[in-house]
Amino acid sequence: VREAVRFADGITHLFEQGVTSCLELGPDGVLSGMGADTVPEMAFAPVLRKDRDETGSLMEALAQVYVRGHAVDWAALLAPSRPRLVELPTYAFQKERYWVQPAQPATHTSLDVRDAADSGFWDAVERGDASEVADLLALPADGGSLSAVLPALSAWRRRDREWSAVEGWRYRVAWSPVTVGSGVLSGAWLVVVPAGLAGDAWVGACVAGLARCGARPVMLELAAGESGREVVAGRLGSVSAGEPGGFAGVVSLLGLASGRDKVFGSVPVSVALTLGLVQALGDA
Repeated sequence: VREAVRFADGITHLFEQGVTSCLELGPDGVLSGMGADTVPEMAFAPVLRKDRDETGSLMEALAQVYVRGHAVDWAALLAPSRPRLVELPTYAFQKERYWVQPAQPATHTSLDVRDAADSGFWDAVERGDASEVADLLALPADGGSLSAVLPALSAWRRRDREWSAVEGWRYRVAWSPVTVGSGVLSGAWLVVVPAGLAGDAWVGACVAGLARCGARPVMLELAAGESGREVVAGRLGSVSAGEPGGFAGVVSLLGLASGRDKVFGSVPVSVALTLGLVQALGDA
């Protein structure tokens, strides 16, 4: 009683120890006011305030504690009034909530156990621990027969891990059937193909399909050296000159160009031709 309280030192020490929230149990909020003046970074919640409704003050203090991430036993507090639980609100005109949902407890499945067992086995392989591998596989304890196999297994494991990582970076192509509509085409349709593939079976099937639907296919072949947009635009102009009404549509089969052929050192011909065609069509 006769010595200094050192309230500021005490609050500062608590903050340095990681305390960020304080709940004041007393008849007023005097200590909370002093604490906020001492360490503004901390939150202080008094359960009672002078000249304020006691129930409201208590609920406000618990709410401050709760929104700062501390657990409050709401069921025990509200049980006598049998409250009705409601869903947390969302952003206006949106379905997305801005409330932080509590983390779900981690559950261990049989798959987790299996993964842990596999990890232990491969860890022993990569360390070259023949005796442990022999023990895991229930083989003779000398492990002599494994000495030549372990390096190969370890190398395979590394290659498999690297390949799995690379696989995760790649796009995946999926084919899904398309329902053929009953529409009818009309007018001239430009069919653009790589040079030398006009007689290809795929090209012939596409041209025949367009004709069956009512279109009049017009073929345009582009060579590997004609990937520039100006060159392609010139070829388009010469072809369209014979079609006063223009083309009703364009079908590009430039993706059939050989994947081994490159332009500019590294760009596949199919990509370069397709880009040149799209740019030239935009210019036209």
